[in-house]
Amino acid sequence: MRVEESTVQTIRKGFRRRTIDKRLVILPLAAFLIALVMELLIFAIKGLAPFGSKSVLAIDLYHQYAPFLMELRHRILGGEDLLYSWQAGLGRDLYVQTAYYTTSILDYIYLLLPEKMISECVALLIMVKTALCAPAFQIYLGYRYKRHDAQSVLFSLLYAFCGFATCYYWNIMWLDIVFLFPFLIIGLRELMFREKPLIYWISLALIMYANFYLAVMVCIFIVLYVLKLLIGSGRRLTKKKDREWFLWTVFLFIVFSILAAITAGFILAPAALAISQNVRTTSEVPNFEIYKCVPQLLSAHFTGARPSVMSLNEDAPNLFSGVLTLMLLPLYWKASTASKREKRSNVFFLILLLVCSIIKPLDFIVHGFYFPANLPHRYVFIYSFVLVSMAYDAAGHLDELTDRMVYIEAAVLAMALSFLEFIVIPAIPDIDPVLDKWETIMNIGLMFAYGFLLTHVLTDSRTKRRLCKTAIFGLVVFECVYMGVGCIEQTTERDDYVASLTAAQEEDAYLAENTDELFYRTDFARGKALNEGSVYAFNGFSCFSSMVPARLAEVMKTFGAVQTTKSFKYYDDTPLMNAIFDIKYLFSREQGLGVGLNYEQIGSTDAFDVYENPYALSLGYFVNKSFEELNTADSYPFKLQNEFLQKAAGIDDEMFSLIKVDSKEKQHVNFLTEDEYGGFTYRLPEPANLEKVPIVQATYTVPKDMYLYIYADSSNTNSIYVSTDAGVEVREFTSGNGLLEIGNVKKGEVVKLEFALDKRGEFDTKYQEFGQVYLYAASYDNDAFIKGQSILAKNQLQLDSFEDRDIKGTIECPDDGYMMTSIPYTSGWTCFVDGEETEITPLCGQAFIGVPLTKGAHEIEFTYHVPGKTAGIGMTALGLLLLAGDIVYRVRRKRRGEE
Repeated sequence: MRVEESTVQTIRKGFRRRTIDKRLVILPLAAFLIALVMELLIFAIKGLAPFGSKSVLAIDLYHQYAPFLMELRHRILGGEDLLYSWQAGLGRDLYVQTAYYTTSILDYIYLLLPEKMISECVALLIMVKTALCAPAFQIYLGYRYKRHDAQSVLFSLLYAFCGFATCYYWNIMWLDIVFLFPFLIIGLRELMFREKPLIYWISLALIMYANFYLAVMVCIFIVLYVLKLLIGSGRRLTKKKDREWFLWTVFLFIVFSILAAITAGFILAPAALAISQNVRTTSEVPNFEIYKCVPQLLSAHFTGARPSVMSLNEDAPNLFSGVLTLMLLPLYWKASTASKREKRSNVFFLILLLVCSIIKPLDFIVHGFYFPANLPHRYVFIYSFVLVSMAYDAAGHLDELTDRMVYIEAAVLAMALSFLEFIVIPAIPDIDPVLDKWETIMNIGLMFAYGFLLTHVLTDSRTKRRLCKTAIFGLVVFECVYMGVGCIEQTTERDDYVASLTAAQEEDAYLAENTDELFYRTDFARGKALNEGSVYAFNGFSCFSSMVPARLAEVMKTFGAVQTTKSFKYYDDTPLMNAIFDIKYLFSREQGLGVGLNYEQIGSTDAFDVYENPYALSLGYFVNKSFEELNTADSYPFKLQNEFLQKAAGIDDEMFSLIKVDSKEKQHVNFLTEDEYGGFTYRLPEPANLEKVPIVQATYTVPKDMYLYIYADSSNTNSIYVSTDAGVEVREFTSGNGLLEIGNVKKGEVVKLEFALDKRGEFDTKYQEFGQVYLYAASYDNDAFIKGQSILAKNQLQLDSFEDRDIKGTIECPDDGYMMTSIPYTSGWTCFVDGEETEITPLCGQAFIGVPLTKGAHEIEFTYHVPGKTAGIGMTALGLLLLAGDIVYRVRRKRRGEE
């Protein structure tokens, strides 16, 4: 096989001659600038900041990525600890969180901007990262095909604005991987065909550093890509020389992949340990199943394809790579100078990627033995990379394109698209057309427009050639911008996100100055973002992060917090929860809304009112030895909280007493089982008939004057209508579970709860046929709470000093027992009792740190280290040392003139 000269060597030779081909600079720069202008145009059309009042903050960008950027900025500029933070989730490992969300060097642009410009900062990151994907791909095309022409800029735009990048634009940490991937493939080819590992080593290490989760998928597919290159190389294993080359290449690939992982060890080691403690799903491969999205695959390639975001794993992947790309594929097969083996390997690789997106077990495996929630097919940028590369290869052979070939292809694609979108897909239950009627017609028009231009682009007339090339460029830009505009569906008001920022920070500083307590927690009542502690820089309760320990999230749901597998939120928490989790202050944007019983208003700002909880306990407090028997499994909030207080304080009183349901009424739903408190399992007789909305109404007659709480767990409900004598209130139920604080009700009053079991996924075309609703109503006894709380308050941890990773205090124990804390349990904490290291006992479903103590006074110290950080740093140091050694070795060999 002929060894190709790499672009890297071209640059080196240029420097030796003190000159360089200007195209190696101009073309990547042009690709970047054009892509950046296109991004600016998209944001301007949508009226997003900095061009309008809307913010690009939406979905996880709203709840996670922006808050985590704000927290990191605040802590860096404030000189605060960067390893552990108490600003969300009751406390969590900030190092691991940073490893998952905010490792991109570009993220640090935010340090240069005012804090309130978070919307503009995120918009800038999206635009710059997307634009960087274009020159990266253009450089790859120049390297791979040895052509440095304007066509490479055109196709680089199609990669930068591929379906993955445009649909998942708000996953700003993923865009770094799309940008780095072309360099990884350059490095892989250098490694395999020139035995030069440097680029591969560095680029893979950077990918692992930038986002270790997407790096898992990159590593899985890079193995398959190596096999593709080996097959397409033309080498035959029947020859001894080729067998030796094959084995040596595989050996180099394995060795330098391991070295890349070692070099990124300071990120990978702590992240891997954290993930091992956060396992939420089984790693058992699911049974074989083919997704119903197969008829949608072709349509998903076209302009305007509906973005598959916040959708199911079985929904169609985001495959858009441009109509031009599809039009050139037959020419690639017919005219490309690539060998037949290489062509076949490329086509097989594309088919394999598609197969992974439609076969359930493969989909599960390539996502790292895990089904991603709401964001399926997180590897399709690799599909676009290969597809656009093949199209660019074909574009170099337009002289072999015939009118007949083009128009036959356009006609066949048009008929196939129309047949699928208008006939096949509407006839299949549970899936919808990917394009609307006018978009289908538009794409047919684009096919024939490209067909006409491609057959005339090589005309003898220079003017006509320029017009055709300009028109092709214009159509590509139109496609990319159209997709970009269409994929930005959800936006928020730019000013709303930071409206309370100054007031919250000033109020938090005021409260800290006017209290003797070294530690307490604060949160917003019924807050907006799920990480408002990160936004406003106070010690918060709520958290939404993929790094939330699974046990913690499960226990918080059992306590009654609004919860998902990766989040829990302060909503209508009970006095016991407010006490044991040390929530001392509460901010309410609406007068009293979501403020629990026992809070007292102590102040007000223009943005919110301030409330204080006089019953908040310390970070730790003594509990009886029987507390270790507390069972959080198979429980529910009222039962768990009763048992918690009884076992912790040693009392028999109950805070909550259940009320039996009087009756239930239903429409378009059949009950399979029912319980006496209101819960039920159900089956819908006509789940596909969306006009027959399944509705259940539960009625409770209040047996005495009481303070009423409701707990509901219904994953198929968007909201609950609560009807009392005070009126009807609608409670949002987007997480599917949570406590509802109804308040004071009178004896004989009728309370009605109405559920519409109509919650569906974005692409679901029917209601869920089977389901279960847990429902409990309970009266609350505040006297029982105060009795138990007063016992716990007598023996609290008195803090002597508090730093994020070093906590010291004293506690008096009336008997042998435990110190229960509200510190989430991880293996990184170490406890010293009276100067001696003491083994930590995870309590309360293994979610929180407990410390066994004997009767008497004790000095307590907690210290935290990031598990795996020291080993990871050592790995990185070794990797960098080996990398430097490799560079020095190769430079010396080069100076000696060795091959």
